[in-house]
Amino acid sequence: VQDLIVGDASKARPQKRFLFDIVANKRNGIDVDKADYLERDAQFCNVKISCDFQRLMRFSQ
Repeated sequence: VQDLIVGDASKARPQKRFLFDIVANKRNGIDVDKADYLERDAQFCNVKISCDFQRLMRFSQ
């Protein structure tokens, strides 16, 4: 879990490396943490967003 949060994929099995992109994406910075911020901020500001983050996570692998 610590490696996932830090984003250190060097010890991960190749078939599990996609998890690092979901939790701590080093390539483009889009990960579940950022998606959560955007979704919550939009909800509390009463702003409609056009991105379906849950769908994005379902199809991310």
